[in-house]
Amino acid sequence: SGEEEEEEGEDKKPPVNERIIPGLLI
Repeated sequence: SGEEEEEEGEDKKPPVNERIIPGLLI
């Protein structure tokens, strides 16, 4: 149960960082 919660949090972090990187690069 604890491991499943951590996996969902990491999956949501990658997509957010990728959106911020392209915006700063432009």
